[in-house]
Amino acid sequence: MFRNVWIKRLPMSDLFSLKKHKNYLQTASILTSNHEKRTQIEETLAYIGVIRITTAGNMSRPVKGEAHDGTYALREYSRIVETEIV
Repeated sequence: MFRNVWIKRLPMSDLFSLKKHKNYLQTASILTSNHEKRTQIEETLAYIGVIRITTAGNMSRPVKGEAHDGTYALREYSRIVETEIV
């Protein structure tokens, strides 16, 4: 919540360019009404390193039990992906 925010519309073909930033990717939002396309985009975002996938209105929503600095010790050794089901 205290870092720089990068808001950018990306075509599906450019999503893999984010993989080089995987250590910094936290929350991503998907704006599409196509359920199949959303599922494909969620899988791609999880693969490139995003740890929280949500709708645009919930990107700043705090999560109960979330670490205050954004880093969990367990995440140093594993990867947990949260996705919001719509």
